[in-house]
Amino acid sequence: MVFQCTGKVSAEVEMCMNMNFTMPPPFPNSTHLVLKRKKICYKQNSTTSDTLMIADAMVATGNSFYIGVGCACSVVVIIILISVACYLKTMKARRTDVIQ
Repeated sequence: MVFQCTGKVSAEVEMCMNMNFTMPPPFPNSTHLVLKRKKICYKQNSTTSDTLMIADAMVATGNSFYIGVGCACSVVVIIILISVACYLKTMKARRTDVIQ
């Protein structure tokens, strides 16, 4: 959400967004989420600077998302390699037991 300043009055505005999430009947669970935000508007500022700051923040979060996805994929690949190595080791041990 973007709340732009009008530039007419200097003020600090608090915004609270309340969200309720409820699960279906097999697992009745209710979660209440409160998002709070403070916005400071100055009398002489225009709305263009707020929009630019929001765009820069969105670019920064996009990069961290890709870093997180890359790390998660790396962990999955490492776990798969370890499980394949353990599987091959047990198969080799079984093969030598059958021969003897």
